[in-house]
Amino acid sequence: MNKYFHCGGEFEARKLFKYNNFSTIINEGSHYLSGRYALEALFNNNPLIKNRRIYLPIYNCPSIASVVKKFFKHIIFYDIDKSFKPILKNIKKGSIVLVVDYFGKKNGFNVNFKDIILINDITHSIYDFNKLDQNNFFFASLRKHGIFNFGGWTNIKNDKNSRNKNIKYLENYRYKKFVYLKNQTKNTSIEKKLLKELKVEQTKVTNSKVKIDINSLKLCINKPIDQLKYLRKRNYLYLQKNIKKNIFKINYKKNETPMFLFVKFNSKTERDNFRKKLIERRIFCPIFWNIKSNILKKYKNSQFFSENLLPIPIDHRIGLNKLKYISSNVNCL
Repeated sequence: MNKYFHCGGEFEARKLFKYNNFSTIINEGSHYLSGRYALEALFNNNPLIKNRRIYLPIYNCPSIASVVKKFFKHIIFYDIDKSFKPILKNIKKGSIVLVVDYFGKKNGFNVNFKDIILINDITHSIYDFNKLDQNNFFFASLRKHGIFNFGGWTNIKNDKNSRNKNIKYLENYRYKKFVYLKNQTKNTSIEKKLLKELKVEQTKVTNSKVKIDINSLKLCINKPIDQLKYLRKRNYLYLQKNIKKNIFKINYKKNETPMFLFVKFNSKTERDNFRKKLIERRIFCPIFWNIKSNILKKYKNSQFFSENLLPIPIDHRIGLNKLKYISSNVNCL
């Protein structure tokens, strides 16, 4: 097998793309360098939100918790059920509730009190939104859907004057990423040099909090959204049918697009050892999320998701040959 053959991990690019398919979905609001900065902007531009009580899912990216801690003193963590829906009772009036659409499943959470503010993380369900309820707040990390390691969005509109300040850094990073990927299979020394340059540009980008225009972001998935959704659903169903391991089944609705297929293990150690073996075979599976076990002990479902599930990649880059490769390796280990 060619050592550059891989499933999951970095998104590939062999040319520079000019068209951004995300503009057809999220052409309103403001765009930032990451989901974390988008959430910060949401808090900064809504002073009435600050200093309230906030309910936050414990099963979440640690970077989100770090942002919330900057703005709130009263944080109440909550668990989710096995369908990824919030387990929330007796929400105090005047509170904020942050909810997450996990892995393409819409949480379906509704609040009964008018004075409760709802913030929706739609990172994993962004393909399936046509219109957003303007009475609620939304934000998303876009980096998981494109070939560049940055990008965030919120439906809060902000001043446009500062959007172009970071274009130079973004374009430098975008170009160096393209050159790096294009030369991966040619020369090891060039690859190392380009990767070093790439990391320098990436540091400039990720350390900046300047918001950017969507036409300058160019996340570039190079696929129409409908085709991307079709490919993800096809890949999910293929692996669900052909992987013989213990699958954690998620009941997706017709209008929901899967993000991963999950294999279930008896322990974190078993899961992590299996993941290492897949990496040796060029199959790269992320972890959602690395949360300390002592923190998770009170939240049994979240602990199970964090420590016992392994997400198998199903993204639109993966064709039939890679699907066969993934299923055969998962089955033989």
